[in-house]
Amino acid sequence: MNIDYHAVVDYHGYSVPYQLMHRELEVRSTATTVEFFDQGKRVAAHVRSYLPGKFTTLEEHRPKSHQRYLDWTPGPAGRTAVVVAGKPGAGRAPAPGAVEGRCLPGGH
Repeated sequence: MNIDYHAVVDYHGYSVPYQLMHRELEVRSTATTVEFFDQGKRVAAHVRSYLPGKFTTLEEHRPKSHQRYLDWTPGPAGRTAVVVAGKPGAGRAPAPGAVEGRCLPGGH
Protein backbone atom coordinates (compact mmCIF):
# COMPACT_ATOMS: atom_id res chain seq x y z
CA MET A 1 0.00 0.00 0.00
CA ASN A 2 1.15 3.53 -0.73
CA ILE A 3 2.09 6.13 1.88
CA ASP A 4 -1.23 7.93 1.20
CA TYR A 5 -3.24 4.87 2.43
CA HIS A 6 -4.38 3.95 -1.08
CA ALA A 7 -3.75 0.71 -2.91
CA VAL A 8 -3.86 0.72 -6.70
CA VAL A 9 -5.89 -1.89 -8.57
CA ASP A 10 -6.01 -1.64 -12.35
CA TYR A 11 -4.72 1.97 -12.27
CA HIS A 12 -7.34 3.17 -9.74
CA GLY A 13 -6.52 3.98 -6.09
CA TYR A 14 -8.71 2.63 -3.29
CA SER A 15 -8.36 3.67 0.34
CA VAL A 16 -7.59 1.25 3.14
CA PRO A 17 -7.31 2.07 6.86
CA TYR A 18 -4.26 4.30 7.36
CA GLN A 19 -3.08 2.08 10.23
CA LEU A 20 -2.22 -0.54 7.61
CA MET A 21 0.24 1.67 5.71
CA HIS A 22 3.28 -0.29 4.54
CA ARG A 23 1.44 -3.61 4.96
CA GLU A 24 1.07 -6.08 2.15
CA LEU A 25 -2.64 -6.72 1.68
CA GLU A 26 -4.53 -9.33 -0.30
CA VAL A 27 -6.94 -7.93 -2.88
CA ARG A 28 -10.00 -9.62 -4.33
CA SER A 29 -11.88 -7.93 -7.12
CA THR A 30 -14.93 -8.62 -9.22
CA ALA A 31 -16.57 -6.59 -11.97
CA THR A 32 -18.41 -4.57 -9.28
CA THR A 33 -16.36 -4.76 -6.05
CA VAL A 34 -12.79 -4.41 -4.77
CA GLU A 35 -11.99 -5.85 -1.32
CA PHE A 36 -8.80 -5.75 0.74
CA PHE A 37 -7.78 -8.32 3.35
CA ASP A 38 -5.14 -8.31 6.07
CA GLN A 39 -4.27 -11.82 7.26
CA GLY A 40 -7.63 -13.12 6.02
CA LYS A 41 -9.72 -10.35 7.64
CA ARG A 42 -11.55 -7.96 5.32
CA VAL A 43 -10.37 -4.42 6.10
CA ALA A 44 -11.90 -2.46 3.21
CA ALA A 45 -14.49 -2.83 0.46
CA HIS A 46 -15.28 -0.43 -2.39
CA VAL A 47 -17.53 -0.27 -5.41
CA ARG A 48 -15.25 -0.96 -8.36
CA SER A 49 -14.24 2.03 -10.46
CA TYR A 50 -12.79 1.90 -13.94
CA LEU A 51 -11.48 5.48 -13.93
CA PRO A 52 -7.68 5.27 -14.30
CA GLY A 53 -5.59 7.66 -12.26
CA LYS A 54 -8.46 8.53 -9.90
CA PHE A 55 -9.05 7.66 -6.25
CA THR A 56 -11.92 6.26 -4.19
CA THR A 57 -11.53 7.21 -0.53
CA LEU A 58 -13.60 6.49 2.56
CA GLU A 59 -13.33 9.20 5.22
CA GLU A 60 -12.86 6.66 8.02
CA HIS A 61 -9.69 5.39 6.32
CA ARG A 62 -7.99 8.77 6.77
CA PRO A 63 -6.11 9.72 9.94
CA LYS A 64 -8.14 12.10 12.14
CA SER A 65 -5.56 14.81 11.41
CA HIS A 66 -6.41 14.57 7.67
CA GLN A 67 -10.19 14.38 8.09
CA ARG A 68 -10.43 18.01 9.25
CA TYR A 69 -9.16 19.19 5.85
CA LEU A 70 -11.95 17.49 3.89
CA ASP A 71 -14.17 20.59 4.03
CA TRP A 72 -11.46 22.96 2.82
CA THR A 73 -12.15 24.75 -0.42
CA PRO A 74 -9.35 25.70 -2.82
CA GLY A 75 -9.43 29.20 -1.28
CA PRO A 76 -8.22 28.34 2.26
CA ALA A 77 -5.96 25.53 1.03
CA GLY A 78 -4.43 27.79 -1.61
CA ARG A 79 -3.84 30.64 0.82
CA THR A 80 -2.23 28.24 3.30
CA ALA A 81 0.03 26.80 0.63
CA VAL A 82 1.12 30.25 -0.51
CA VAL A 83 1.85 31.43 3.04
CA VAL A 84 3.74 28.24 3.88
CA ALA A 85 5.83 28.75 0.76
CA GLY A 86 6.69 32.22 2.07
CA LYS A 87 5.14 34.00 -0.90
CA PRO A 88 2.03 35.78 0.28
CA GLY A 89 1.18 36.65 -3.34
CA ALA A 90 0.74 40.37 -2.65
CA GLY A 91 -2.68 39.71 -1.15
CA ARG A 92 -3.97 37.78 -4.15
CA ALA A 93 -5.55 34.37 -3.85
CA PRO A 94 -4.16 31.81 -6.30
CA ALA A 95 -6.10 31.27 -9.50
CA PRO A 96 -8.59 28.38 -9.36
CA GLY A 97 -6.75 25.17 -10.15
CA ALA A 98 -3.34 26.69 -9.38
CA VAL A 99 -3.04 24.64 -6.19
CA GLU A 100 -3.49 20.96 -6.89
CA GLY A 101 -2.75 17.61 -5.30
CA ARG A 102 -2.63 16.62 -1.68
CA CYS A 103 -1.27 19.65 0.12
CA LEU A 104 -1.68 19.33 3.88
CA PRO A 105 0.10 21.47 6.48
CA GLY A 106 2.92 19.77 8.33
CA GLY A 107 4.04 17.70 5.35
CA HIS A 108 1.29 15.07 5.78
